[in-house]
Amino acid sequence: MLIDDNFIDNFVHKKLLESLKISNNTTEFTSAPKAIEYLKLFNCFAIQPNKNHIDLILLDINMPEMDGWGFIEEYKKACNNEKSKTIIIVLSSSANKVDIERSQDEQFLSGFIQKPLTMEKLSNCLESIGPTKE
Repeated sequence: MLIDDNFIDNFVHKKLLESLKISNNTTEFTSAPKAIEYLKLFNCFAIQPNKNHIDLILLDINMPEMDGWGFIEEYKKACNNEKSKTIIIVLSSSANKVDIERSQDEQFLSGFIQKPLTMEKLSNCLESIGPTKE
């Protein structure tokens, strides 16, 4: 799942995920509240993966209406503060040290990648998470 208010970024990131064979079924949102609605509709917050499980969310921080931090707070509420199996990685143009540190301290986030997204950045981030990180 891609959550970024920039349609072009979502398009480029989707193509990159497909080229890396990470995803052949990527859902894109330009609105964090709409992404939350979608996740609630399909009960994608399960602690154990189910048929509607989302494996990976790439989340922008700076968005209108609801930023990435607001999304994380809503996600936590929907999960009853229990971390799901979904990997959430911040994908942001922000070079703000506060955003980077906050993402490292947030238990619901698995990484931070600064745009532009590249195969190398994504591969390195996913490798650092490892298969057993929860």
